Amino acid sequence: IYPVSDLIAAVQPLAADKPLKSDAVHLTDWKRDTDGLVPLVLDGVLGKDGFPVHSSLVFCPTKASCLSVASMMCSVMDRFYDQMLEWRCEEKQELLDAIREDVGSVCPTLAKTIPFGVAYHNSGLTMDERQLIEAAYTRGVLSILCCTSTLAAGVNLPAKRVVVRSPYVGQQMMTISQYKQMVGRAGRAGLDDSGESILIVPFKDKTQVVNMLQSPFNGCYSNLASQDGKAVRRLVLNIIGLQIATNEKEIMSFMDKTLFGIQTSHEGMETLVKDSIQRLVDSKLLCRRLCALSLELGRELRESDVISEEGIGLEHLCSVDNRQCWTLDVTVMGRATYKGCIDADVGPVVYHDFQQAQQCLVLAGELHLVHLVTPYDLTFAMKHNHWTIFFKKVSNFSSVECRAAEVMGFKESYLSRKVSGEASHKIEDEEARYVRFYLSLILHQLIQGSTIWEAAESFQVQRGFVQTLLQSATAFSSCLVHFAKELPEFWGMAVLLDVITKRIAMASTVELLPLMELPSVKPRRARQLYKAGFKTLQLVAQANVELLISCVNPLSRNAAEKMIAAAKTLLTEKARALQEEAEELAAGANLQPIH
Repeated sequence: IYPVSDLIAAVQPLAADKPLKSDAVHLTDWKRDTDGLVPLVLDGVLGKDGFPVHSSLVFCPTKASCLSVASMMCSVMDRFYDQMLEWRCEEKQELLDAIREDVGSVCPTLAKTIPFGVAYHNSGLTMDERQLIEAAYTRGVLSILCCTSTLAAGVNLPAKRVVVRSPYVGQQMMTISQYKQMVGRAGRAGLDDSGESILIVPFKDKTQVVNMLQSPFNGCYSNLASQDGKAVRRLVLNIIGLQIATNEKEIMSFMDKTLFGIQTSHEGMETLVKDSIQRLVDSKLLCRRLCALSLELGRELRESDVISEEGIGLEHLCSVDNRQCWTLDVTVMGRATYKGCIDADVGPVVYHDFQQAQQCLVLAGELHLVHLVTPYDLTFAMKHNHWTIFFKKVSNFSSVECRAAEVMGFKESYLSRKVSGEASHKIEDEEARYVRFYLSLILHQLIQGSTIWEAAESFQVQRGFVQTLLQSATAFSSCLVHFAKELPEFWGMAVLLDVITKRIAMASTVELLPLMELPSVKPRRARQLYKAGFKTLQLVAQANVELLISCVNPLSRNAAEKMIAAAKTLLTEKARALQEEAEELAAGANLQPIH
């Protein structure tokens, strides 16, 4: 561990054959770069001619610090490192254009940093932005990435030098496993012959960091019993629904073979399984059945003789002869829950919400349906500015939206109290309901035609979170369609949810759905095509390449040709499918085939 002020001593022991550039040390803006981060990073990136030849990762403790560090580094480089701007500048501009094309706009921080070959990478970015940045970094267009610890796991982005700017992940001191995962990015085998890692440590944390570096690796433990056994209840419901197990003994035998079963005592496992079964029975997802066994015939009674728990008193059950035993089976709602891949704790809530919605579903708009498919378990920390935005959005509701909010039980007075800072006497579950409704409003704006960028700006959330919400809602709504199809009473809900699922999956209005079938056509491009007069696949297939390029900007000739070809292919496939269907119908009616 070296003092930050002695940068040369900090770097030379790691790369004795390549001393730190003295001009980098003396020209650094010390007022902003208090840790001497810029020379530390650039020494591992720049070659002798001053142009980038290697790459570097800077791990930051929080998402916000990724942006501030990337911005700070470029402010310093703007004064002293013109070579960073000159390096592959055309490819950097292409990267910015690609981000603008996919997302609809470019983050001001990325617009500032990418020309210097610097970018940030965290969950606040959309998937498209992350993929483009990762590809540019892999090709060497970007030389420096400021990222959080999440990049260390699952994304193969090695670097010549890794700088860990703080020994913290969020507010917690990092573990030895997290540290090793980060520095393991330096000098990957087959890509570099060596690698360097540097950890910047505040003096007050020096002892803690030394202890962390000398500590053993964290053990690997099952997470099955976390969240009050939520995962165990889901697992028990699934194995009973799939008939892998039909009684408590078989469930215990199954659980003993899991990692959790190996790491937990038999008594602890038995207690958890019994509790899970009872809670599933109480939630009406499982039912117990008492099957009588005939000793004389040595066979089970007919199914019509099976007695359910509701049909017999508990006192009688306690005195039942050991010739009789309990079996477990899923109820109709339980079957819908596991076939819909819905969490066991959420299934009864969905069932209740569907029952209420069927009585007074507001179909004049889409808000009520969107709220039904908003995930229950997506966490979001509402700050005061979010409650203010929430209140303004609700205040500007149309009469149809006000009616939907009223039916769902949301009141403007509650939001008014939250905005004013008045302590609410409502229970925590009530606030969670309103947070979910806030997320519903984000989804509602997206299917009305807003881009992810516009929705993120409007609701003051990160665009990466908006995309995560959209993906989660798409998956959850698909699960709800399967849930509703398993319950005859909700046949109407299944039809409606199927439509809204497609809308959410493509995050677009109804008229844009046909255009969204084209490969690589996203909402923004679909809107461009629609406004330019290409409202159907047929019109795109008949389009002239030059006309398409002039109407849709930016669009390369290659992309225009591929779009027209894809439209023709889709139309051909649709026509063939319709022809086959017509021939089947004609054959059934003994008519002549259609040619």
